[in-house]
Amino acid sequence: MKLLTQKITIAQLKVESPKITLQCNCCKRVEHGTIPVEAFIDAASYMGWRQVTTSHIEIEAACPSCVKELREFYQSKQVSA
Repeated sequence: MKLLTQKITIAQLKVESPKITLQCNCCKRVEHGTIPVEAFIDAASYMGWRQVTTSHIEIEAACPSCVKELREFYQSKQVSA
């Protein structure tokens, strides 16, 4: 029962200078920024945005709320990941 999470990378971002957009592939929540890309990635990672992988799903960009819900689901249901 493992939920593998990794920090997001530039591959998950939509960069249209000077605007950067990150969208959750689960609930479709969107975050925007106009700071440097590296700083945006650091901030998103700090806030809890992650790539999520299990044997059942792969989400390239998951917001902190979806990451929390997925963790709780896999822990409560004891689903083999």
